[in-house]
Amino acid sequence: MRGILRVAIKDVQVFFADRNGAAMTLLLPILLGAMTGTLFGPSPTPKGVELLVVDNDHGARARAFVEAMVAHDALAVEEVDEATARDRVGRGKSPLAVVLPPGTSDALRPAAMFGAATGRLVLLRDPARQVEGKLAAGVLQQLMMEQVSRRFGDPAAMREIFTHLRGTIGGDAGGAMWRAFFDLGTSLIDKLPADAGDDDDDALGLRPPLTLEQQEVAPTDDDGLSGYDTYAQNMAGMLCMFLLFMAQGAARGLAADRERGLLDRLSASPLTGPQILAGTALGVVAVGALMAVTLYAAAMAFFGVEVRGPWLGFAAVLLGTLVFSGGFALLLAGLGHTEKQIENLGTFAILVMSFLGGAWLPSFLMPGWLQTVALALPTRWVTDGLAAMTWRGLGLVDGLTAAAVLVAWGAVCALIGQWRFRWR
Repeated sequence: MRGILRVAIKDVQVFFADRNGAAMTLLLPILLGAMTGTLFGPSPTPKGVELLVVDNDHGARARAFVEAMVAHDALAVEEVDEATARDRVGRGKSPLAVVLPPGTSDALRPAAMFGAATGRLVLLRDPARQVEGKLAAGVLQQLMMEQVSRRFGDPAAMREIFTHLRGTIGGDAGGAMWRAFFDLGTSLIDKLPADAGDDDDDALGLRPPLTLEQQEVAPTDDDGLSGYDTYAQNMAGMLCMFLLFMAQGAARGLAADRERGLLDRLSASPLTGPQILAGTALGVVAVGALMAVTLYAAAMAFFGVEVRGPWLGFAAVLLGTLVFSGGFALLLAGLGHTEKQIENLGTFAILVMSFLGGAWLPSFLMPGWLQTVALALPTRWVTDGLAAMTWRGLGLVDGLTAAAVLVAWGAVCALIGQWRFRWR
């Protein structure tokens, strides 16, 4: 028994001998659990579904409809013009936008509910945001009916209804009876006090005055380019994460070569230190390129993933991702002095960056504040850039912007890694 305890104590002492590695091992599950809880737990300050509102009617009833949207707890409303709404939804910057066309105020008259729908609302939706689209559609239908039904007690509105219905009656004997009925109703309404319609009334089960039409918004006019592709989104995330793990392996290889004295022998060769590190980064880029080509070849062949944006932009984002991976390998090699430190530090950094950057699940599922924070991470630019060039079908500028950010990240990581790298 005493021998068993000694072996156990030895292993515990070995574990805590590397204090940094031990701290990472203990803290990593706590931090990941906290982040997962933040994502899936209830928000302390729910703001509702973000909804851009475009009021092209500018009438009193349309204005009241917009104010009802603003007051609803399930919606977070921002009023913009139509061009801004289409651009933001098409680029995935906002999930939804509703467009109130001219004639909306007229369609929200109570009398309009007794005929065919006189107009339509257009709900613009990011192809990836189907759940939010269904929720917003239900809320808009509810608010629409409330806006009309509350005016059923208004004498002017009721008079308009009777006048409208009287005009639809034919000229036969039965029609004459109905016309007399509506005339009587109109005369009774005229005797009501002017403020008789102040209280809200329930709807009478009639048809909505406006037809609600959902449209997926793509950055081009080609309908074939619309539609969220979960395979394209997830393939980008998996490529990003496994490139970083491959870079971690290269950094551990440098640490192992240092411990075996191989780096000392290489430094005696004509190669300079920066050249040796640059060769390591180039090896990461080469292997990563093979990974990227293999992954996207399989994704296109078996899962129907398409490059809907410019191929040049797609290639630029991939190249930027590879450059960042090479720089990340040097950063880990410079910050970690042993293989164990590199393993713990690298695993922590990769998991956190992958989680926040949208490699595990789309970033739009995260709370708004977390999405904003994630914009500072290179992994977010990888997943967003590849999404822009594949299922979103955005333009060349979007791809080149993401590529430039990733190349800059790779250069900064490489410089820090070279500065901190220890050869002995």
